[in-house]
Amino acid sequence: KLQKIIMMLRDLPELNRSTLLYLARFFLLVSTHSEKNLMNPYNLAVIITPNLFRSQQLTNKDLLNHGTLTDIFSIIMANVDNIVKEI
Repeated sequence: KLQKIIMMLRDLPELNRSTLLYLARFFLLVSTHSEKNLMNPYNLAVIITPNLFRSQQLTNKDLLNHGTLTDIFSIIMANVDNIVKEI
């Protein structure tokens, strides 16, 4: 999965990719305080994903893909340093 995600990230415009990786690193840092804020990486991904990967008009497909996108962003957060090295 990680290699597929890296391939998809390589296809993003540089600004979008850099912003996404910056946010992943930031939210990973936020998750290090999960004992106080109760926001582990997966909980953060659940909250953040709809805002990061939003389409212009919400459809049923968007709702069905939410779990997949949450998993993808969780993987990106967990592997952000390795992803940056490979890209």
